[in-house]
Amino acid sequence: TTPKLVFLTEQAEVRAKIRHQGFPGKTVTASLSANGKVVDEQKITLPAQDGESEVTFRFVPQEMGELKLEASIPVLPEEISKENNTATDKLRVIDSKVHVLVIEQEPRWDFRYLISYLQRDRRLEVRCALIDGEPGLDKIKDSPFLPSLPDDRETFFKSEILILGDVNPSALGTTRMKIIHDWVEQAGGGIIFHAGSKFNPTSYAGTPLEPLLPVIPDTSLPAEQYGKRSLDYFPLKRSPMGENSPYLKMAENPADNQRIWNGFPGVRWTASVSRAKPGAEVLLVDPRPDHASRDGARPVFAIQGYGAGTSVYIGTDETYRWYSHKGEAYYSIFWGQIMESLSLQRLQGASSLTQLKTDRQKYFVGDKVIVSGRVFQQGFKPLIAPALQGNAKILASSGAGRGEEKQVPVTLSPVEGQKGEYRGEFTVNTPGEYRFATTLDPNAVLKFDVTEPNLEKLQTSLDEQALKSMAQAARSRLFREEDLDGIPNLVASKSVTLPIFKKIELYYSPWWLAALAAFASLEWILRRMTHLK
Repeated sequence: TTPKLVFLTEQAEVRAKIRHQGFPGKTVTASLSANGKVVDEQKITLPAQDGESEVTFRFVPQEMGELKLEASIPVLPEEISKENNTATDKLRVIDSKVHVLVIEQEPRWDFRYLISYLQRDRRLEVRCALIDGEPGLDKIKDSPFLPSLPDDRETFFKSEILILGDVNPSALGTTRMKIIHDWVEQAGGGIIFHAGSKFNPTSYAGTPLEPLLPVIPDTSLPAEQYGKRSLDYFPLKRSPMGENSPYLKMAENPADNQRIWNGFPGVRWTASVSRAKPGAEVLLVDPRPDHASRDGARPVFAIQGYGAGTSVYIGTDETYRWYSHKGEAYYSIFWGQIMESLSLQRLQGASSLTQLKTDRQKYFVGDKVIVSGRVFQQGFKPLIAPALQGNAKILASSGAGRGEEKQVPVTLSPVEGQKGEYRGEFTVNTPGEYRFATTLDPNAVLKFDVTEPNLEKLQTSLDEQALKSMAQAARSRLFREEDLDGIPNLVASKSVTLPIFKKIELYYSPWWLAALAAFASLEWILRRMTHLK
């Protein structure tokens, strides 16, 4: 498994699986190459039991652009096939700034720590609107602060991430909230609801922002009760889903990760919400039983996809305590993983106006490629057109046309009832590297590969696991060749007597005929003996 995008000079992690049979205890050296250069090597000792082993490669890319990755192990003399010891994939390295827009009502503690962290991260370009901040903040040299709240679509639609703090919805206004809703739903933006004790999220009920929330606000509490903090600190708890979530991954080893989270200081307040919405992933919860609802523990960190975008909910304003008690490292990891996840989806398209994608990154010859997504015109209004023309350029990799560039025209049609959304499909018949772009926005390029199907050479060993699953589904048992002598004993132990029923028509039976004749004869004899006429 390879991430689609990584940032320049940031560590990339690539995982590969080695399927092996008949090499117990064998030590091999697995290597990872990027554009032909070895970037990492790992020694693996294959276990005695046949199956799969996983290896994790790590490296730091030093150049931008597309890297062709190849994971491989040396060919052993005993192997049947020598063509299935490598696997390839592609990774895109970028150095683009992630545009982050922060809107906050006043400079609360969590905001101060967060804005400081965001400014230090060289990958981020931060702009902040502080509604009740001191006048003139925007005049300071290299200040991230805006003179006022943005009210144009372009500012929002050119951002990858919006962090919405404890902001009064009346200060945002209905028009601005509708723009934010459209930006998430249509342009694939990532919004973070950073809860506060005054407005976020309860005041958003009934506004255009409510559908974006991954949770259902509890509006039954009065304002003074809603913002009341506990006298004692209590730790937040990872949910079962959160224990395996990359958002909450502080260390590679699960035991170390658990130890780190157990060492985080507690908080004194979480936002009152009824429950998570269907489909939302809850990663952190408030474990206090008296604050749970009939649906379980109160969600504190939840994520949900909405339209083309993603919505994140953080239901406490005390994440700064993790910084002050545990240092910047884990605080930066927590917020950094959220920033990276929300931004990579937008950065992959390389265009804020054209948000198209393919259904897969790799295809076989003869497969159907589906291109779909949203397209905007200048001013970030959904494009309204009867059709959208595009071209798929192919750099052939085999056959008579190897190395030649071909071009296939592709037409995308509007999706009924979805403004600005288009969809098209075409069949790939030539193996090679494909580059698809629309004539309207040729800089937004989709890349994918097409190869010849060669499944026989990819998997030559006995897939014992699949055969066992088939046998289990059929309520039977798998026998390998060396175990065939056990079949007679198994059959004998399972043998039973089965009753067999056979329907016989009586009037075809000679015994029935004989019985009738005997009955008639007996009646005649009785009549004769009793002198009956």
